[in-house]
Amino acid sequence: MDPLMLIGGGLALYALFRSSQSSDGGASPVAPPPQLPAGGASPSAGPRVDDRQRLDAAATIAKLVVANLKSGKIDRTLLRQFQTVAGLAPDGIYGPKTAGALKWYTGVAIPPHVGKGSASYAPPTSRSSAPAAPPRPAAPHAVAPPPAVPPPAAPVVQVRDRQRLDAAATIAKLVVADIQKSGKRYNRNLLKKFQQVAGLAADGLYGPKSAGALKWYTNVALAPLVGKGFATYLPNF
Repeated sequence: MDPLMLIGGGLALYALFRSSQSSDGGASPVAPPPQLPAGGASPSAGPRVDDRQRLDAAATIAKLVVANLKSGKIDRTLLRQFQTVAGLAPDGIYGPKTAGALKWYTGVAIPPHVGKGSASYAPPTSRSSAPAAPPRPAAPHAVAPPPAVPPPAAPVVQVRDRQRLDAAATIAKLVVADIQKSGKRYNRNLLKKFQQVAGLAADGLYGPKSAGALKWYTNVALAPLVGKGFATYLPNF
């Protein structure tokens, strides 16, 4: 057989093979990866207020600050206490930010003493609403860190909310001053607020338990008006 015919036939077969491979045996297109939501955040993500006790303490002190301002005087120590619990700068100045916070907690609008108007206010949250960043891939051959050692067991009596303690101490001083001034005609609503923040039954009665709690917070021993003696008190929130 003529060598030129063999070469020509081989070239024709090779061209036919390449043509069939490009039409039928080509790689199938790769599907694009699914699109993530904008920002990568879950639609249910949002701000959360985890410390309900802090809100209650701020609302309680806010009412006392409003009453104090309406009397024409300003107790800067009480005002600083409210600013601290409400997440504001505790400067003792009744300005637009503090006025806005008071209005948020009490619904009462009292014009500020410094500046004009009431600034918008939102209570501080314990957790950020921003989504957590995805974990970074570990480096090749990275050595895993040793497991964390658990902390020692907490004592039986442990105060977890320092801000609630401060709020109770502030109200306790007002209760002591009220009882020393008014005696048996003390302000029962004020005492109920203290009992509530201090973790007691809010019955408005100044008995041994309330006397023991007041003594714990203020170191002032006022004999109870109902019952006798001072009951042992420990904050247990």
